[in-house]
Amino acid sequence: MSQESGRVNQEYLDVLAGIARTIQPDEQSLREWFQRYSDEHKSRLAFDVDIIRKQCRADSRLLEVGSTPPLLTGALKQIGYDVCPHVLM
Repeated sequence: MSQESGRVNQEYLDVLAGIARTIQPDEQSLREWFQRYSDEHKSRLAFDVDIIRKQCRADSRLLEVGSTPPLLTGALKQIGYDVCPHVLM
């Protein structure tokens, strides 16, 4: 989604969908939660990727805090960013 158009960038949605397919949890109850989370947050995450692409150089190193599930981390890595995830516990 871009702020100007209000539309989600399909390229980023595709990247996020690919990441979601690769990091499926083993446990059934977590798979159900993960699928719901992925479906409900894909537009927001694509918007986040769009903002980062506009605000950060491609050679930037990023720290993602609270990266569970690591959908945004995976998407950013796939498009070339050096991302260091930090899981809050």
